[in-house]
Amino acid sequence: ARSVLRSLGTKVEDDGINPLVVLDKARVVQQVRVFNETRLRPDRCLQVLTQLMFLVNRGERLTSSEATEVFFAATKLFSCDDAALRRMTYLAIKALAHTAEEVIIVVNCLTKDITSTVDTRRANALRVLCKIMDATMVAQVERYLRQALVDRTPNVASAALLSAETLLRAGKAEAVVRRWVSEATQALNHPHPVVQYHALSLLYTMRHRDRQAVSKLVQDVARQGARSPMSAMLLLRYIGEILETDTLLDDGLRQQYVGFLESMLRHRSELVVVEAARVLLAVSTVEESTLQTAANALQMLLISPKPVVR
Repeated sequence: ARSVLRSLGTKVEDDGINPLVVLDKARVVQQVRVFNETRLRPDRCLQVLTQLMFLVNRGERLTSSEATEVFFAATKLFSCDDAALRRMTYLAIKALAHTAEEVIIVVNCLTKDITSTVDTRRANALRVLCKIMDATMVAQVERYLRQALVDRTPNVASAALLSAETLLRAGKAEAVVRRWVSEATQALNHPHPVVQYHALSLLYTMRHRDRQAVSKLVQDVARQGARSPMSAMLLLRYIGEILETDTLLDDGLRQQYVGFLESMLRHRSELVVVEAARVLLAVSTVEESTLQTAANALQMLLISPKPVVR
């Protein structure tokens, strides 16, 4: 930050004070014109974006015209292959999307990045695109999103799954996103454990209003097994929610769920053991003998050599 200000001719004192606090919004917005230079200077563009993001995160409000101006200028940065500049461009677009008037001007650029051969660029473009587009735009990029859901690259698949869940939670094109159940279910069998975690979260969000669909999802994942502690903890929370809220749950299935929770008290991950115990203790219908089993598991963790676990 100090080198940025010195390059602009600003005197900086080495007194421990953040030098970016002296930035002026109008001056920074004017500097966006460097994005339009025939020969882009990645370092200079990165400096301007860094200053702009600092101002936005500090609480400075850009007017609609200022944000739109930045948007138009930012489209020129997509012609540069500098990785650091591209990441900062994505951040700036996300931060200003709700202020600018013509968001559509960057959608085409992001759509091109979704089909890029660079996996990191594809993943980041998916996240940004689903943050800024409205419901009417989802249909235009549906084909790319559905393909990304089953991508073999974990980074891309996770980004697509999270983006789909973002669209659902924001109420954007719910009918379109709910048609992706087949792809999300396929992602549930992805070899990478993080993808399974995100796929489970998306499928639950898709089905949370359907009691039977949620129960079937939980049973299927419990049967095939969770590949990571994160997936296991998510599954445990869903089971706890079913046990606590589903008054029509069959007694046999209820016992099956409780038995699964007890089995997770012997999981190799301490995090899962703690979560299983927490869920059992939170369910009001669990028998006292089961609660004692959970208490015993927690007592064993109290002698763990790991301070965090204790």
